[in-house]
Amino acid sequence: MRRMLWSGVLLIVLGGSAEAVTLQDIANHPYRESIQELVSRGIVQGYADGTFKPDMPINRAEFLKILMLAVFGEEVFDVTSTACFFDFSTQVQWYYPHACTAKDLGIVEGYPDGTFRGESTVNLVEALKMSVEAWEMPLQQYVRAPGHWYDPYIDVAASRGVFATIPLVPDFPLTRGEAAELLIRLGQPLQALDPDFAEEQLRILSRQDLEDAIQGLFTPDPVCGNGLLERGEACDDGNTENDDGCSEICIIVPQPVRHGALRIEQRPLGTLNIARGAEDVLLLAFDAIAGRQDIFLTQLKFTVGAGSLDSGRNYRLFYDRDGDGNAKTDIGNAVPQNGNLTFANLSIPVSDGFYTRVEVHGDIASSGTVDDFSLQFDISEPDYIEGVDAVDGEDVIGIETDDVTCQLVSICWITVYTDTPRLISVGTQGSLFVTKDSSPVRSRQLLAGELSDVLLRFKLRAAEEDVAVTKISVSGGSDSIDSLELFEQGASAPFATARKSSCDTVSAGYFCADTDFLVMRDTEKRLEVRARVNADTAGGMSGDSVALALAANTTGNTAIEAWGEASLIELNQNNGNATAEGEIIIGRDTAGPNSTVQGETHDVTFAKFSSISDENSDADNSPIPAGLSTIAEFRFTAKSHANSFNGYNDIVIASIVFSVTATNVQFDSSSFELYNPSNPGVAVSCSGGSTGVITVTCSGLSSSAISSVVTQGGALDLALRADITNTQITAGSSTLQAQLNGLGSRSGGPITWNDEETTFQWVDLTTSSVKSTLYRTQ
Repeated sequence: MRRMLWSGVLLIVLGGSAEAVTLQDIANHPYRESIQELVSRGIVQGYADGTFKPDMPINRAEFLKILMLAVFGEEVFDVTSTACFFDFSTQVQWYYPHACTAKDLGIVEGYPDGTFRGESTVNLVEALKMSVEAWEMPLQQYVRAPGHWYDPYIDVAASRGVFATIPLVPDFPLTRGEAAELLIRLGQPLQALDPDFAEEQLRILSRQDLEDAIQGLFTPDPVCGNGLLERGEACDDGNTENDDGCSEICIIVPQPVRHGALRIEQRPLGTLNIARGAEDVLLLAFDAIAGRQDIFLTQLKFTVGAGSLDSGRNYRLFYDRDGDGNAKTDIGNAVPQNGNLTFANLSIPVSDGFYTRVEVHGDIASSGTVDDFSLQFDISEPDYIEGVDAVDGEDVIGIETDDVTCQLVSICWITVYTDTPRLISVGTQGSLFVTKDSSPVRSRQLLAGELSDVLLRFKLRAAEEDVAVTKISVSGGSDSIDSLELFEQGASAPFATARKSSCDTVSAGYFCADTDFLVMRDTEKRLEVRARVNADTAGGMSGDSVALALAANTTGNTAIEAWGEASLIELNQNNGNATAEGEIIIGRDTAGPNSTVQGETHDVTFAKFSSISDENSDADNSPIPAGLSTIAEFRFTAKSHANSFNGYNDIVIASIVFSVTATNVQFDSSSFELYNPSNPGVAVSCSGGSTGVITVTCSGLSSSAISSVVTQGGALDLALRADITNTQITAGSSTLQAQLNGLGSRSGGPITWNDEETTFQWVDLTTSSVKSTLYRTQ
């Protein structure tokens, strides 16, 4: 072990500059870009053989080194002590400065026994906690305490898209490549190390109590037995004994087969909130590593730590067969007897110098008495772990548990470090409530070839547990819609795109998206839906109606599919009764039958107004003119678009209805005219009244002498004039104003128009009215 850690020091001190590093084994690796980014900044360099080994597990020491260099750069060595954990010896190792700096900054705390255990493989949540704390990234505030200590860090990672490429499994053991991907995906600023930093590190290390770790490189007289491979030594295993492969004068001699040794490290697993009936639940995990020779694990004994093992079913043992860090090979099962669980007649291979992950899984009982429980090693039994040497067939027995004296024989061949048992907290399976958001969405006109405004808003609330939403299906679309884009409220980019082809059953009007996001327990997530509309050259149809909805059906393309994050059980579709029992409930915030979450109706158009504005040159409160006078002028502007089949589509105004308020003012009711200010000599007659609130209707514009066409991206000005016969019918104040009322409502409005394909009775604007000049005479 000393020689392994010593080589780590050499890697840090003597590695070349970042510019010179070319890694041979990452060209086609999925994490290539993340690895290369760290290389380009001098944060990682790879191995002496020109490889990075991205698929090898990464231990806590290695990960912390990379993290500290990424966050703090050269400042990581500005520490005064390298004896900050109980397992840090006086023989300083290469990662001690990183760990001590991290401890001083509150980034790591170590284990309850005061150790750091740098050689242990780092898992996902350990890496996330260290990273989030190092960069001081803000954590989500909860209405109530989260179910797991690591939930806030999972939330931060999820918001940064980490789980798009790294499995969302809290105890997932990271590889070197995944560590690089995690650091890059968190999106935080990275330090860039000076290319000459290697030499600087050597100078600094020499000043900071690391002289003992590197002085052997320069000492003229090597010391055999000090555990350091120095000049002129073929080996140095830390002793001066013969017959162990390295002789008393530090030369290699033929070594006899040595009895195997086994080390077991139980992995920390936080409390798991789970529901009845959950399957394949991780109860206990440990890493096993052999020394001297390979070993086969032959027996494992466990016992209940809390509660009763009757709360579980189908207890199974898995191990990592192919070395990828995932325990997925089923090696045996066991039935509880008097609170104990024994897996016998095993043959789990544990390699010399390499960790093998072993896990106990079980299912949670779905009926009967189901209480909280935990599983732990049965340390009361002297043979709770047994093995056999792979080379000489000798029994591997005798256990030293947590540094306590061996129980069985005078020599302990097995060393075990336990951890707090995982408490399986059994509760009710969660439910998900999906309702229409209170923020209103009005009817819109959907310009073909464009991304629409928000067409539907809804919210999701998780109860009893965190819920992972895996699919969303939206109904009510049309063939004019290419796809629907899903946004978190306030986001500028969609998190998913719904398409017809993504539905389990392709049905008219349905658009579906596979998703991967969490709705935290007792919190709400608000979502918005926009439509990507086909242009007229790609299948868009003017006049199509779109009314998006989350349908109430519980078969076929259901609105939502989801899993309980704690229970690991797929949520059922609503059974309609008065109790929420692991269900997805649509259209209501309490248990009961589903109700469709229905959006408003929208229309597809090939042209669209962008604005209507007052263009009268007279200022408000101007005197009321007498005789034939212009009383209002409006500008109609059209949006630019790409609907070019048989030429670009324009807006053609067919009729306009003005509301003219004439207070104490008299008109000739037959004198109202509409004209284009650019050609005032040509006008069209409009119907109207003489005084009071007058409705002035100008119809037949599309076939009249004046032009009523608004070209795409262009504007058209139209003015209203009439003969004012009396500006002050009686003594007192007189006012006069023309306006367009009722804009923005699909139920009808003051303007009838067409896009050269379909006639529309309304205009989609955010304002409900546009007023022209207010005239006043006292």
